[in-house]
Amino acid sequence: MPEYFDKLTIAVEFFSFALRFSRIEGWLSETEGYALLLAAAHGPGNGEIVEIGSWMGRSTCWLAAGSQLKCREKVHAIDPFDGGPMLKDLAVIREQGTTYHAFVDNLTSVGLFDYVEPIVATSQQAARTWNKPIRLLFIDGDHSYEAVKTDFEQWSRFLIVDALIAFDDVTGQYEGAKRYYDELLQSDERYREVAHVGKVKFIQRLK
Repeated sequence: MPEYFDKLTIAVEFFSFALRFSRIEGWLSETEGYALLLAAAHGPGNGEIVEIGSWMGRSTCWLAAGSQLKCREKVHAIDPFDGGPMLKDLAVIREQGTTYHAFVDNLTSVGLFDYVEPIVATSQQAARTWNKPIRLLFIDGDHSYEAVKTDFEQWSRFLIVDALIAFDDVTGQYEGAKRYYDELLQSDERYREVAHVGKVKFIQRLK
């Protein structure tokens, strides 16, 4: 097959996954999700995939599908599943008190639950007992400056060299998240930005 048809293969893969995950509620766009899939499938190094903030599993699906494509690690999905400080007023939280049941149903419906390790806890609680190297970290929890800073500081100590870190919502809507992201890149030469897809930015640990 001519090389230019490789682009068609990528397009078919993208639309196939976008359709597969289209009914799962969340704020991640299809292109942002596909970027996470590519990082999970092809990202460098050996280590775990950790997601901070899973909601109903939309981003979890993209990460798990990417890792599954290349028979790599399961996704550790960390969330108290209680809506956190920003989503307490949504109907599902008021009625059920949790999004965990919807999360499990969504992952199961697309055949990916076996590729996920849910951790029902806050980011800080989970970090206290974590002891494994991480090759891909997705930070999408509380978007306040203090929370993003705490999430990164607690989990970055487990990052391998060349690890990828994806930050959601650091492009302006959440000023605190953006401010911490900008400060990190300006103050720590170990990290550089390697990709920007929608409202998700990727950095890489260099040393």
